[in-house]
Amino acid sequence: MDLRDMTLKDYVSRASSKDPVPGGGSVSALVGALGGALSNMVCALTENKKAFLALGAEERESFLNANEEISKFGEKIFEVVQRDAEVFNTLINAMKLPKETDEEKSKRNETLQALYKEALEVPMELAEGTYEILKRLPFLAKLGDKFAVSDAGCGALFAYAAGEAALFNVLINLNYITDLDYKEKMTEKKNFILRNSKLLRDEVLEIVYKRIEG
Repeated sequence: MDLRDMTLKDYVSRASSKDPVPGGGSVSALVGALGGALSNMVCALTENKKAFLALGAEERESFLNANEEISKFGEKIFEVVQRDAEVFNTLINAMKLPKETDEEKSKRNETLQALYKEALEVPMELAEGTYEILKRLPFLAKLGDKFAVSDAGCGALFAYAAGEAALFNVLINLNYITDLDYKEKMTEKKNFILRNSKLLRDEVLEIVYKRIEG
């Protein structure tokens, strides 16, 4: 069954069981998708308000474009709820491949190396998606309706948490990959996303606290 089709109650129940899926990767994707959804809600609660309509055409268009882009990244992140589980199961099954002969060992290792990369790239896509959401949130937090600004803050916190959590899985799989050039490239990307996601999260929270506290 596709994890995205489960009821919320069943998903949470299964996540709390001994079943390895949904695990941290899938749950992180769900949290990231919810972060994107809350960001979209800020726009939905803002776009027809007088204060927003009084803004210049360029600002309104940029705001709405940012919301549309967040929707696209949110949809891609939501796909990872299921994709992460599929990649995990494929990797676990591949570990059961025979390894008696040299030929079997070589084939098994080749298969596992490819799957470790895939198991890394799925959470990396999630982290990239949450980073893209965070890039657009300062603008929404500044111009969004004042009664929805806390939702912008929640969106930023959820997006950031999902991204950093996804990078745990990136780190884990990096440990098993033998392609040194690939490892260096992915490590640099991981560090860039984590560093800049933190900065964006803090920028959004500063805006949110200032607007709430007045």
